[in-house]
Amino acid sequence: MITIKHPRNGLDPVEVYGLSSDEKPVNVPNASVFYEMDSKKMFLFCAQNKTWLEQ
Repeated sequence: MITIKHPRNGLDPVEVYGLSSDEKPVNVPNASVFYEMDSKKMFLFCAQNKTWLEQ
């Protein structure tokens, strides 16, 4: 299950929480963050390449 925490203005990056088995969304703003709750890994979204980069 994925949970998305949206900023108040709707334009800034979002925080996404899910499991390592969840499909990461690609319809989020640049520099959004995905936290894998089970693996404790963090990823940043690159909108130019539509990829999640592990940090």
